[in-house]
Amino acid sequence: MEPKLSSQSPCSSKGFATLAIKPRDDEANKNIDMFEHPLLNPVVLDILLAQLSTPELKKARFVCRAWGDVGATVLGKRTFLRANKLFRFDGTKLSEPVAVADQLVRRLRISSNFFFDSSVPTQMRGQVITKVITDVAHQRTQELKVRLDQKKHMTAFLTGIRKLESTNLRHVSLKIDIEKSWGSKSPALEKLKDQPNLTSFKFIQKFGDDYYFTSRSSGYNHLVIQPFFQIWLDAAPNLTVLKISATSYLDLERCKSIKVFEFEFIHIPDIPLGDLNLTSVAGMLTQIKDSVVEMKLAYFTEEIHQHYQKEMLDLPVMPKLVTLAVECIYQIQNSLDETRLPKLKDLTLFKFHEVSDLTTRQKNPWRRHRGIQSVTMRMQGTCKWETFSETMVQLFPSVKEFHFTWFASYVPIDHVTKFLEPFQGWNLERADVVLLKKGEPASQTILAGLRSMATWKGEIKTATFYFNADRVDFTAHVDDFIRCSEGFANAGYFAG
Repeated sequence: MEPKLSSQSPCSSKGFATLAIKPRDDEANKNIDMFEHPLLNPVVLDILLAQLSTPELKKARFVCRAWGDVGATVLGKRTFLRANKLFRFDGTKLSEPVAVADQLVRRLRISSNFFFDSSVPTQMRGQVITKVITDVAHQRTQELKVRLDQKKHMTAFLTGIRKLESTNLRHVSLKIDIEKSWGSKSPALEKLKDQPNLTSFKFIQKFGDDYYFTSRSSGYNHLVIQPFFQIWLDAAPNLTVLKISATSYLDLERCKSIKVFEFEFIHIPDIPLGDLNLTSVAGMLTQIKDSVVEMKLAYFTEEIHQHYQKEMLDLPVMPKLVTLAVECIYQIQNSLDETRLPKLKDLTLFKFHEVSDLTTRQKNPWRRHRGIQSVTMRMQGTCKWETFSETMVQLFPSVKEFHFTWFASYVPIDHVTKFLEPFQGWNLERADVVLLKKGEPASQTILAGLRSMATWKGEIKTATFYFNADRVDFTAHVDDFIRCSEGFANAGYFAG
């Protein structure tokens, strides 16, 4: 009798035909059969299994060896193996790692706090972290996703990396949760051997809720963590993607191939050197100015009122930069011109509306840029000066796409109209507006937004409104909403 898959096969939900395989006596004929039957052909299986959800894919791997092998390859590209779980403790020593398919070690996840076998004592977690690198990672391992919260665990991780013979790492993501065990001294670390294939590095520095607020009184040194990510930068001369969120700056001297650069400065108030230093930022950017194509400059602080820099960021000439996202605290007004950024097309601004005057606040005004074709802006509250919209249209006259998110709680109706209408001066092809209105009934604000957008140019216009639920107010104006949104590609209304 020919064996058949059960009708309860994990693949049956996807409409796969029942698979019948005729037994063969010789090994050669078995190999031929794998290619004669389409559901045993690795090329076909790779396409089919890629359509399954991750839970279905894990079940499908148990159908047969062919499905298991191809399924492991697909799964290894899609998920991270929780490598901590591969080790157990027998009361005297750690076990050898549980055997897994080679394809599954392509992407490894390592953590200080999670994914350990219950038999592993807390004090042995550092040894597990080291052994994940030395005993599990190998030539197939291309990506590491690591989250650590203690300095000793970082040391254990780096110990494993130094013993790793492979230089095949492509992507490394390192997240550090800072607490008191990191101390206040900046360590001197042994260099890592070069990782010539490492093209993407992401580092995120986080503080525990309590530690962030006590750091100013605990003698926190903002350079404590810097060496732990700097050694990776020094060992990766071919990085193309670099994303950093930290309290300190980077030496990018060896990073001459950076194309995507994201930097978020974490502000810690009331400690030495805890504030943003734009001269240091400019120094970083100078080192990558000739290669970077996409850049984001962000800022994080727990302070309610964000202060503004007295200095301005002196951007170097960046001849290849196409996409720029920047917060107002970086004060790039004087650098945002066609000379320094000749290829800039996509611009995202955060909170620039809060500056008291767009052109006269500083001695040097904003500069005109005719190459910018797309503007994304996020705004909260009321604009602090009346001519912002008009000035934006004058500064960037070639804009074709406008994406605008406005947290407009308690913004008067006339301010909504006055702010939005001037954007009709742009010859837009697409406009997307998201308006969040909390507080009083929002119907009049919604209508003001729709009527203003109706005056804008553009073949594609979308408007999305989030507002407090007031059924009487909303239903009374449904017909007005429909009439005012005629010609829009989409208008959405969400009550909360």
